[in-house]
Amino acid sequence: MCSSTGYVQGMSDYMSVLLYVLGNEIDAFWCFVGLMQRHRVRRHFELDQTHIRRELMQLSELLAAYNPELFNYLGVLLLRYFVME
Repeated sequence: MCSSTGYVQGMSDYMSVLLYVLGNEIDAFWCFVGLMQRHRVRRHFELDQTHIRRELMQLSELLAAYNPELFNYLGVLLLRYFVME
């Protein structure tokens, strides 16, 4: 893969689908390697998480602009989550 890419939460989401669809670990592993090498998916798993954070910020800004009610609701849920932990 790439030295700036390590295990990041969310990789198992990809792998579980591949394993289910392909039916065996070897094919699922090599399919995942191919995804990471050939597609922009790898950017979501860089150790510094710069790209995924930028995408989440863009999503947040779009949601605030186009659906402020949902944006505020999700903000309240997020606040509850962090306050309760």
